[in-house]
Amino acid sequence: MYCQKCGSQMEDGAKFCPSCGAPTQNNSQSNYNPNIYVNNTNTNINDFGYTYKNKWVTFFLCLFLGCIGAHRFYVGKIGTGVLYLLTLGLFGFGALVDLIIILIGSFTDKAGFPLK
Repeated sequence: MYCQKCGSQMEDGAKFCPSCGAPTQNNSQSNYNPNIYVNNTNTNINDFGYTYKNKWVTFFLCLFLGCIGAHRFYVGKIGTGVLYLLTLGLFGFGALVDLIIILIGSFTDKAGFPLK
């Protein structure tokens, strides 16, 4: 039997290498704990402090104030909110497209989470 750490020869049944003092394969496996613990609980993202944005609040903000990008500011997309503010909702077309996307449920907030 040979030491896996230094390669020197050891007696069969030795618990430690006489050269380097490393535990043998048999000794290290005797302390090995084969139990595996898996966390199978279903966690909601709100458990981590995240609050979802409301789909209907976003819809009505887009419907009435979409030309100034209020719905974009609400979901945290500040950059495109400023763009909508300066271009009047991308000349109205961007706000209309956003309104449709909100209705079909594909609109997401800044973190990429869907609206609830």
